[in-house]
Amino acid sequence: MYYDLHVHSTNSDGVFEPSELVNKANELGLEYLCITDHDFITEKQGLNSIDNNCKTTLLPGIEFSIEKYDHMHILGYGINDIDKVKTYLKKVQLENLYICKRLLEHLKDDYKFNLDLDKYKNCNMSKGLIRRMLVEGGYASSMSEAGDLYTGKKSKYYEPTAKFPLEDTIGVILKSDGIPVLAHPCTLKLSDRELDCFISYLKELGVMGIEITNLSKSSRMKTNYYEFLAKKYDLLTTCGSDFHKNGDLFGIKNEKSKKLINKIMRW
Repeated sequence: MYYDLHVHSTNSDGVFEPSELVNKANELGLEYLCITDHDFITEKQGLNSIDNNCKTTLLPGIEFSIEKYDHMHILGYGINDIDKVKTYLKKVQLENLYICKRLLEHLKDDYKFNLDLDKYKNCNMSKGLIRRMLVEGGYASSMSEAGDLYTGKKSKYYEPTAKFPLEDTIGVILKSDGIPVLAHPCTLKLSDRELDCFISYLKELGVMGIEITNLSKSSRMKTNYYEFLAKKYDLLTTCGSDFHKNGDLFGIKNEKSKKLINKIMRW
């Protein structure tokens, strides 16, 4: 099986439009693709310029940013009631839009940066997009430098972005006939024992899966431990590249997400 269940587009902090990602997956021969943008759900009917001969199946997905836990994300797969999720997203999306607009004003007034917003008018405004704009405008040499200097915690005009409550997020995914999955557990920076206890807690809340392989973050040793936890708590397993830009790895070849994909396809 050749697939990718964790990629990002211009609707969050990726550099390719959703349709470009689908075409890229098709060119590589991927059977399934899931665009999991941060706090934004991509609808299939909204995609343009997809190759008429595309054989890649696009699966619905999203990656929620979770409050109170550093670097925690919950993936939502196979969501059927997209309107319910979009309603849930609105308040936080609006708060983050205002935060980004204030930041752009500060960058313009204080640093005299001339950022061409028209170039990005079809993109979902986020700090990730602002970092990309700064790099493409020549004001930073990399996304990490842009974050350190202008959008991160140590930058002059830093404001924390709004995020979603863990329990509510799992609940809305379930109520939307979706499958809640813990993304890249390694970013939680928990010991094996702490992660074991936390997975037990997430299972009680309704989490149904764990991302065992994330090409941009997970080591093989960690993957083996995540598979152990999945078996222990009877969780679905999933894998993805966490693709954002050219140069990133793209596509997974294994059978480890087969049960999850089959479940999505049945729903």
